[in-house]
Amino acid sequence: MTVEIYYYLPPFGKYDFEAVLVGPAPDCLQLEHKLGTHRWHPETERKGITKDPGYIIASVDGIEEVIEHRERGDVFYISDDPELTRELKRP
Repeated sequence: MTVEIYYYLPPFGKYDFEAVLVGPAPDCLQLEHKLGTHRWHPETERKGITKDPGYIIASVDGIEEVIEHRERGDVFYISDDPELTRELKRP
């Protein structure tokens, strides 16, 4: 099964990260909708937010993931790079 994940960074509010999981075509039904928070990954802060690739740490229901944007645009990846995910274990 192939699904699509979308995320948005709303401008204001208690939550600043919104994720939507959409099922496969042809129905493309919304399977899940979650609210959470995000912060810049330290690697992105170090090199600057305008440089690619860019990373954020998203937290939803107590689970954190590193989201990687290899270039500007709509496509993103959930990173499993040990150098990047090491930050998830820090307090």
